[in-house]
Amino acid sequence: MLADLVYILLVLGLVLTWPFRHLRRRLSGRPAKRRAPVAERLGGFPSPPGEARSLWIHAVSVGEVLAARGLVARLAETWPELPIVVTTTTPAGLAEARRHFADHTVSYSPLDFSWVVRRAFRAFRPELLVLVELDLWPNQLRRARREGVPVVVVNGKLSERSARGFRRLRRLGLDPFDAIVRFLLQTERYRRRWLDVGLSAERLSVIGSLKVDNLPAAVPEGRGALLRRELGLEGRPVWLAGSTHEGEEAAVLRVHRNLRERHPELVLVIAPRHLERLPRVEELCAREGLPGRRRSATTGGGGEPVVLLDTMGELAGLFAGVDLVFLGGSLVPVGGHNVYEPAAAGRPQVVGPHVGTVAEAVADLAEVGALVEAADEGALERALEAWLLDPEAARAAGNAGREALDRARGATERTIEALRAVREGRSGAEARIGAPNRS
Repeated sequence: MLADLVYILLVLGLVLTWPFRHLRRRLSGRPAKRRAPVAERLGGFPSPPGEARSLWIHAVSVGEVLAARGLVARLAETWPELPIVVTTTTPAGLAEARRHFADHTVSYSPLDFSWVVRRAFRAFRPELLVLVELDLWPNQLRRARREGVPVVVVNGKLSERSARGFRRLRRLGLDPFDAIVRFLLQTERYRRRWLDVGLSAERLSVIGSLKVDNLPAAVPEGRGALLRRELGLEGRPVWLAGSTHEGEEAAVLRVHRNLRERHPELVLVIAPRHLERLPRVEELCAREGLPGRRRSATTGGGGEPVVLLDTMGELAGLFAGVDLVFLGGSLVPVGGHNVYEPAAAGRPQVVGPHVGTVAEAVADLAEVGALVEAADEGALERALEAWLLDPEAARAAGNAGREALDRARGATERTIEALRAVREGRSGAEARIGAPNRS
């Protein structure tokens, strides 16, 4: 009864505060988020083919969908008799899921009203519900418990802020986790936070990050060299500012202008996170006296100091075609982006101070010297300068990051082991999972 009241108050609060949140977003200049069509989250959920019960994988949005790619492929290989249903909450996540999981049933997740969730369970017929990272909805978990469907969190995380909120809920006598039989976590730090929330150690296992397994085992040097040649950058030092946001391009252009005073052949490649911002970035280039050339207009050659990546799907390959990387979403309070991709390409990288969503990965790479955290643009300039002056140190840093990732691989197989144990009715200490290699 108390859980129902809390949920009703939460929904009411979201509805009442929506105009204020919308106005704040408009005044901040941030683009409005695309929302999933309400009708598609209220019903009409597709049923998987056949009569067998399904494996229901829920991935909130694009990041979680991408993290689940390798796991879904291995699940299909391991249990080909079980249909797989993948749900997501956002339009971008749905588009990504349909692209990667075309052979499986893909749908929006149900809105968390009891009658809607009941419809989804009836359509999906889950034997097991897998939550990628963490996305807790009371009615979904309550329905899973009522129907005897085990819930497992994979690639699990927990921020300190969320931990504080969960501790408050438990003090109120609410336990949103009682339907979840296993938490398969990325790091030991996350495990300690869940222990502090009050979960028993038997339900928690540290198995590493699924995202690491999704990265190529071999550095795509050939693709990187090809892109470098196509961009006319052969023989010149190049650094990349990838996945940048509003407020970061101006900073990296100032850093680039300063560095070129001492390294006149230096080239900067900017890859904005959102391509619709390219005209704005071109304006900033002109203002700083650093002409920008779009990649799509490049046929080879060119001595411009800045190249703008305006094509989709090339950023991962370009990591291997540059010398140094700054990864955006970190000089401004976005939370950071996937630092594993530059590391997999064997490139040293710098990030800003706002890396809350990837803090564990940043700490791991910084520990082996593959990554530098810069408090501001001045520190960013100093870190890049140090590597430009000592290319051998830069190569060693990049190699250290790649080797650290190679040691961390295997989370996908450990996840499969844990899910097999749950399907066989084993849990806690009975389900032995190999620990990730930390050596």
